[in-house]
Amino acid sequence: MQRAIRIADESEPSEARRVALGLADRLHFNDTRRGEAAIVVTEAARNVLLHGHGGEIVLTAWTNGDAGALDILALDKGPGMKDLSQCLRDGYSTTGTPGTGLGAISRIASLFEVQSFEQAGTALFARLQEKPTQFHAHFVTGAVCLPFPGEPECGDAWAARHRPGRSIFILADGLGHGAGAAEAATEALRIFEERSDETPHQILARIHDALRKTRGAAVAICEIDTIARSARFAGVGNIAAAIIADSRTRSMVSHNGIVGHSAVRFQEFSYPWPEKAILVMHSDGISSHWDLERYPGLQLKHPQLIAGVIYRDARRGRDDATVLIAREVQPA
Repeated sequence: MQRAIRIADESEPSEARRVALGLADRLHFNDTRRGEAAIVVTEAARNVLLHGHGGEIVLTAWTNGDAGALDILALDKGPGMKDLSQCLRDGYSTTGTPGTGLGAISRIASLFEVQSFEQAGTALFARLQEKPTQFHAHFVTGAVCLPFPGEPECGDAWAARHRPGRSIFILADGLGHGAGAAEAATEALRIFEERSDETPHQILARIHDALRKTRGAAVAICEIDTIARSARFAGVGNIAAAIIADSRTRSMVSHNGIVGHSAVRFQEFSYPWPEKAILVMHSDGISSHWDLERYPGLQLKHPQLIAGVIYRDARRGRDDATVLIAREVQPA
């Protein structure tokens, strides 16, 4: 579950705190972790308001087996931090506050990362979990997937499945937005879950048949073979996808059409998958004019933080918006 809270005035950090506590309850956090979640989200929202002159908090509650976590993104387009290391020290403040916010967040969070540049805003990522989660996947993934403003349901949806040597990802964007779009995207993921062992081309064809009873969707599927060092991709509609490696961005090809209706051909393309590559997929609620080279060091950050920065700076604001980022886990 993912929620976004706009932070524009003094009342909204409290709203972010309320939403965070509701998600913490869903995750069955104990009282200590609930209190820590309230502190982290409140401090992050206050930083967005005071230092970023407003922005957004994106909260994600997710589970893995019997463990769960709350991910917090704090996004603003303010003046940024001149000296990040100094800002992390307790007692340092540029606004007359006690100066303990970032330091407190970094101590409480299980994972904590910040990206900030002068005049280019700040993005903060913090993860809270009660116990370590054992991941067996070969990829670490991050995503922002949010509905058109005012809609209770998101017409975009994504999923990933992993097995040794192979990971496969899907992003579906139901036509339009609202309940009808969500129905189409949900049906696409249902077929994906049932058929994830098949090739992208085969899965896409099966989704096309299943979506005939819906309004249709744009759908893209990427399968990565970490042994053969290759990626296979099939897409129809306006889902953008790219492989980023060695400071180069290679876009992957989707055909025009609407899955379930006017998709006239399904074609699978193969691409090299270099070591340390990053997969980027996004719906058309995100502009294609993003460039990670604008943010030195961002490619080394957690995929959730990368997704947050692209969402912050490239969302169009007139449709559901999804950014999916995946990076292969490198051997220790």
